Amino acid sequence: MEAGFNIILAWIPGHTGVKGNTEADKLANIDKTLNVPADIKIDKFDFLPFIKQKIVNEFKVEWTKQFKTKGKWYQQCQSDFSINPWFHKFTFVDRRHLTSIIRMRTGHCHTPDHLFKINCSDTPFCECGQIGSITHMLLECPINKTNQFDLYQELVNIGSQTPISIQNLLHNINDQTLRKINQFLTIFQIKI
Repeated sequence: MEAGFNIILAWIPGHTGVKGNTEADKLANIDKTLNVPADIKIDKFDFLPFIKQKIVNEFKVEWTKQFKTKGKWYQQCQSDFSINPWFHKFTFVDRRHLTSIIRMRTGHCHTPDHLFKINCSDTPFCECGQIGSITHMLLECPINKTNQFDLYQELVNIGSQTPISIQNLLHNINDQTLRKINQFLTIFQIKI
């Protein structure tokens, strides 16, 4: 008081309003009402699968929520959540091609329209004059076709469903499709 300060001591509850804290407090004190012995040993492998499943289930819920506002392209390529990555069944995929396919699946490619969208290019147009989308670059661009190799025709020849949609192709990717896309990227030296 002599220095001109007025000090007030107040108790502020630190966990008030923190989601889940009330439940945690109840669980922490449950042993008092159940008379559970304190020295019970529980092996982590007894409850780890339950925790893992709960985490996976909660992630799936968040995964689904995210697609309501963003990731529409990716949702069409990967509509459901999987524990294993989509490429786990392909043993021959090299890093360069794997990276290209992942970029295609996420929609973050080095295509003219995407580079334009993120302000890394002055134009969304391909050298041929059309909008340089991933679909255009892979299936439609006359610059990326020869008499020897036309990706669209190659995919039709191996039984891909027509009309061919890049998202559907990437959603249902199989060994043959992956090989044809990688062959296309190599022949035309396309960096996706």
